Amino acid sequence: MLPYSLTACDLSLVSVAAGMESLVAPSKLYPSMAAGKPVAAICPANSYLRPLLQKAQAGATFDNGDAEMLANYIHHLAHNRDQAKSIGTCARRYVQTHFTPRIISQQYIEVLKKAASHAHVTK
Repeated sequence: MLPYSLTACDLSLVSVAAGMESLVAPSKLYPSMAAGKPVAAICPANSYLRPLLQKAQAGATFDNGDAEMLANYIHHLAHNRDQAKSIGTCARRYVQTHFTPRIISQQYIEVLKKAASHAHVTK
């Protein structure tokens, strides 16, 4: 059912509570992007979501509690379907070029190499 639920929406909403930005990652962010849906992220100013969505051109971010700006964005996309589709396309393309199993596994290898070399140096 997940593929159907992710593609049934016109916009994916993700949120991170203030104070939690360094502790959690919204679990539906990457699946929503992979499904080709624009993302509206409600998050603190220092959340990693802001530069990620900006770089990917995959949606917009809003301060926690800024309901008016979020509502304006939803209204804008509802009346600009081509733009919403374009943003979703950018989201999917970003996931396909930055988060493939090969890319992610290489990043894990690099982390493990750093950890191993750091452990060797500190002994």
